[in-house]
Amino acid sequence: MKKYHPLRLILFSSLLFLSITFIAPLPANASSIIGEPCSVHWVDKSVDGWPFIINTWLDSCPISCPQDVAGDFNNQSDVWCADLTPPPNMPGIYLGNACSASDSRTVTLLTDGTFGTNFDIQANGQIINGNNHTFTTIPEGEFSAVAQAHNSKGSSGWSAPAIAQHDYSSPNTTPDIVGITHNDWYISPVSVTFNAIDVGCFGVAQTVYSVNGVADNYTGTPVMVMVDGVNTLQYRSTDGYHLEDEKSVNIPMDTTPPTLQFTLDRPYDAGNWWNAPLHITISADDATSGVAYLEHNLNGGGWISGNSLILTDGIHSLDAQVTDNAGHLTYDGIVIQIDSLPPTLTISLDGGNGENGWFITPPSVSFSAMDATSGIAGILYQVENGNQTLYNTPLTFTREGLYTLQAFGVDYAQNITTQTFQVAYDMTPPQTTATLSETDNGMVITLNRWDGVSGFALTRIAINGVWGDYHAPVTVSDVGEYWIQYFTTDFAGNIEAEKITSFTISEAGVIITQNPRVVNIVPPANPPNTPPFETRDDFPPDLHDESVYYVSPPPNKPPFETADDFPPNLHDESVYYASSPTNETTDIKPLPRSLPDDELPFMQSVPQLNRLSNPARPIPMEYVEHPVAFVPSVTTSVIYAPQSQTTQPSSPLDV
Repeated sequence: MKKYHPLRLILFSSLLFLSITFIAPLPANASSIIGEPCSVHWVDKSVDGWPFIINTWLDSCPISCPQDVAGDFNNQSDVWCADLTPPPNMPGIYLGNACSASDSRTVTLLTDGTFGTNFDIQANGQIINGNNHTFTTIPEGEFSAVAQAHNSKGSSGWSAPAIAQHDYSSPNTTPDIVGITHNDWYISPVSVTFNAIDVGCFGVAQTVYSVNGVADNYTGTPVMVMVDGVNTLQYRSTDGYHLEDEKSVNIPMDTTPPTLQFTLDRPYDAGNWWNAPLHITISADDATSGVAYLEHNLNGGGWISGNSLILTDGIHSLDAQVTDNAGHLTYDGIVIQIDSLPPTLTISLDGGNGENGWFITPPSVSFSAMDATSGIAGILYQVENGNQTLYNTPLTFTREGLYTLQAFGVDYAQNITTQTFQVAYDMTPPQTTATLSETDNGMVITLNRWDGVSGFALTRIAINGVWGDYHAPVTVSDVGEYWIQYFTTDFAGNIEAEKITSFTISEAGVIITQNPRVVNIVPPANPPNTPPFETRDDFPPDLHDESVYYVSPPPNKPPFETADDFPPNLHDESVYYASSPTNETTDIKPLPRSLPDDELPFMQSVPQLNRLSNPARPIPMEYVEHPVAFVPSVTTSVIYAPQSQTTQPSSPLDV
């Protein structure tokens, strides 16, 4: 072996390194002899392709080779003879699709540049010799394959694994429903998002859904459900190869409160009032979740369940509330005003009181009414057959007569209290005339009495100062001078001024002297009651068998009736007039101040007071009806009309 200078060796080594890095391996004429110095090409067998690391000289070559020696830099005991064919490189691996829905896969090795002469494939638990193989019954999940190449220089060793995926499963989708709930009901709009997961390699390709049968693709934007009722949500996803089974979920939603209603058995009876017990039904409804419970509270007495009640008099506050199964609450309330009791009506009469309920000065009538519940709407009155009139100020009667009145106290619930009464006014004293009739037996004294209003009640007569009650003509036959005094009192207590006449009976005949009327002579309180007059002095006089004679009728002129001849037509009064001494009258009864309704031809009546063909009145001896005359101070007239009529627009009452 030729010896070289060390410097020359270093230079040679450097040139050799450069030629190995960039040039092909040493030519075939190089040689190495065991035990002699030789050059060794060190490579890294742990790296695919065995890259060159360094070239060094050994003082003693471990083997003899026609070329240089090569070795593993990491294991320098591993040496071999270097030639133009290097050890094989690891083959590449082609698996096809990275993700497959099939359970088979073909593995193909990429052998170009490997310098391998045969190859191995390891996959799916198998080692296959060759550079191409189809594996079957591959389980779902990851599929990996490794390969190696072999040649005369050795083996490349197993390559890094090539990995693919097999996916046989559909995705799994779950909804995320967000909303406010109560008792398993959503009481607000609902937001729905979908979370779809695919454990395989394909991933989620698409999610579809439908709400109440209306389908759409899910794009990631929340789906809003806002329809009351039980909403049906259907959904599923796909990875492009495997379609998930359809899933569904119900979304019960109730965002609407229940309804509440009060039902009354009739509308208002008058204004805002009822005038009889009222039946009230409380009803509630909820079309979605349904009614859970219904309660009411009467006059603040507390909440109780129930939907029906009957209310009587009073001003009632009725509240009700209903709750549905979704927790919605509806509240309402009403005010019920009931007044079934008529008002209290008071009548006040004022004037100079006479006898038997008659007034002898102009009387006035005033009304007042009270009602503790609804209050007084107004007072109406009606005089005889006149119109009903709204009362404001007292009524004053200025003309004599007997008046029948009705008064109506009306409250705001249109309850009516009716009172019927009479006002009797007579300020005019009765009139008495004396008729002297000569007979064979002497002189007959006849007193003719007349009163146009209350009727005459008692006539007193005095002959020569001896007083007594007059009931029938008196005959005087003795010779002498006679002074006749007389006067009459009517049922109202008016006393006629005393009158005087005289006559003389002589043997030659009768001389009559008619003296002028004596005014303002008041009879004594207790005049003498001596024969020849009757000793019965009752009042009113008992007229049973007494005869009343009329010789000359009283004048027939206003204010008395002008259409009737005398004796006047006194309607229903039982008074008989004749020249016969057999005439008689019925008893005279005192005038009642008020009459019970059941004695009248009309009861409590509004509308219009019934017209009276024969109004009730006291029964005087001789009674001539005066025309009705009164002076009301009010100008507003309110008429309670029958249904066929209409109420005057100015009426403050709802009749």
